[in-house]
Amino acid sequence: MECYENAQAIAVKMAEASGNKADADKKKAEVEAAKPDPTFVKIVSHIEDKYSCSGLCDKPLFYFTQSVKKGPPKTPCLEPLIDDISLMLQNLGGVLVVTGILFLFMFFCSIPICCYDKEKEATEADEDEQKEKEKEGADRSEKYKQSGSENPQGNEMA
Repeated sequence: MECYENAQAIAVKMAEASGNKADADKKKAEVEAAKPDPTFVKIVSHIEDKYSCSGLCDKPLFYFTQSVKKGPPKTPCLEPLIDDISLMLQNLGGVLVVTGILFLFMFFCSIPICCYDKEKEATEADEDEQKEKEKEGADRSEKYKQSGSENPQGNEMA
């Protein structure tokens, strides 16, 4: 952040030295627009402090948030970040794979619900029920015929 503040002050002084107020305001606005986000600066500062590195893929000549007196960075930050984060993400990856397999299994278990023919089973059940009723009806008529043949006079009241 010191570098940004110094650059802003130098840009304003140079624009003011030219004597053109509109040019000075324009340069000041440009430098203000290029100001990095404070959250980004905090994250980068933490990473540079923790791993003693700078940049992601290539190591730059200077640190982004640390003093130049510290010297040039020795390594880029990508490798230490990957090593640190990979342990946490391995567990997450395992859980996601197991969850995916579980949901795939659930999909295959739900296929019979879609292929179930309710009308066919209802028709078969109705036919079976109808046959049982006919059989019971036949049994009743047999019993009635047998009871009628034993008492030829029927039910007479005396």
